[in-house]
Parts: sequence; C-alpha cells; structure tokens
Amino acid sequence: MDLRCSLGWIAAARGDDERTRAYSTAVEQWARPRDSGLHLALSERNLALAALTRGDFETAYAECVRVSPPGRLEPHRSYAPWMVLDLVESARQTGRTEEARAHVAAAGRAAVTPRLRLLILAARAMAAEEEDAVALFEAALALPGVERWPFDHARVRVAFGALHRRRLRPGDARPELRRAADLFGRLGTAAWQHRAEQELRAAGVTTERTLAGAGAPLTAQQLEVARLAASGLSNKEIGARLYLSPRTVGTRLYRIFPKLGITSRSALRDALDSLRRTGKEGTMTSAHTRPGR
Repeated sequence: MDLRCSLGWIAAARGDDERTRAYSTAVEQWARPRDSGLHLALSERNLALAALTRGDFETAYAECVRVSPPGRLEPHRSYAPWMVLDLVESARQTGRTEEARAHVAAAGRAAVTPRLRLLILAARAMAAEEEDAVALFEAALALPGVERWPFDHARVRVAFGALHRRRLRPGDARPELRRAADLFGRLGTAAWQHRAEQELRAAGVTTERTLAGAGAPLTAQQLEVARLAASGLSNKEIGARLYLSPRTVGTRLYRIFPKLGITSRSALRDALDSLRRTGKEGTMTSAHTRPGR
C-alpha cells in the first residue's frame, strides 16, 4: 500500500488525475477498515497535489484541511506537517491569507528533518508580506542539500521567481524561473514546467515550448468548458450544464490550460479575452465543430 501512495504522488505531480484518483481509491478502500490515518492522509496529500498541479486551488485547499484544519496540526495526523506548504499555497491562492499565516505559526515547531525545514520555511515565505518573503525564500534555498528534493526545490524557486516578478524585478525573477523550469522538465512534471515558463514569459522571456503550447486549437466543448469556468462556475456546476462528470470537467481544464498558455482558472478570462481580440476564438470553434451541429 505504501507503493501505491508513492505512485499516486508521482501521478499527481505529473498531472495524471485519472491514475491519482485510482491509486487514492485503492488506498482508501484498504485504509478505512484498518483505521490507518497515515495512509488516508497520504491519499489526501496526493489529491491535494493533483489539484495544485492543475491549478484548482480551491479543491487543493479542501483536500488539505481534511488532514488538518488551518492553524492546527492534529497530533493524531502524523503527516500533517508535511502538507503545510500545500495548504499555505492553496490558501494564499484563494485569498485565505490569515489561514495561511495561522498554519505557518502552528507548524513552527514541526521542522525536525531537513526536507521538512525546507517545506515549512518556503511556506513561511509564501505567507509573509512581500518585503519579508525575499529573505525567507533565500534562507529556504540556502538550506544544505536542497538539491536532494528536486520537486520541492523547483516549487520553491518558481514561487520565489514569481515573487520577484510581482515586485517588478524581472532580472532577479528569470534565473529562479529558468532553474525551476529546467528541474520540472527533468522530472517530467509538464504542468509545473509550464507554470514556470508562463512566469518566465511574464518576466519578459518567451521560450520555444511556451510558444508551441499557447494558442493551440480548442475543441468546441473545450471552449465551452473554458467559458463556463471563466465565469466562475465550479466543475460540478459545469458538469451539470454539459452533462459531464466533475472529473471529466477537471480533465478538460487540465488539457485546456497549456493550449491557452495558462496554469490556473484565474487566468482563463484574460486568455479568452485575448482570443477574442485576436479573432482566434471563432476559428477554434468552427474548426472543431462537425457540420450540422
């Protein structure tokens, strides 16, 4: 069962929602009758990471708080400290700044291993005010042996680069983002690599891979899903309108994001507006709609 937990984590990092859910279902079916809190937490961790990978921060937050509520690390949930970065990132991305800071404060005494120190210090940086976050990110990346955890290392670098970019310091952002994109690429985590490349583009660098992915044709159904998601509907609400399961909607969005050159729902509206301005939206719809439909 430990192997299935690990395989589920790899699938989640790579954006394979179907395999992630399959592994989580198997783990939960085994763990619930045995009351194995650790394995149940690992299943939630994988589902949270899958949501983070596809940019669904609301779902990621919901999965994280099932393990431990914000501001409190449940003593009987031994894996809770390891999900601090996931909870804090999803909290900040959904406007829950106070919850993020409360959780960082609760995790302050939990950093007892080198990797956990990296995760909690990065979470502290994400939750901090921008003027304080730079030093915290630098401290996280200066920890000994940070290269031993390349996925975590890349996550911290992309967050640090994004901070520099928001602070209008593109020269500082680009090295961090290039390093993150390279690490994600080596790991085969394409959605995370694309996120780093999107930040690079916002910092004034256009990569060949970004150009190849952005603007790829959308099918008529993908365009409709994108429009509904951009209007603020949840996956469940979109599925009800289009007679699709929420899981299928999530899969559609995961495939839509790289075609539009984005990594999250929050960027959908601007991406669709850009299509309309350039006249590409109509081409995408007509090129993939069967005659007579």
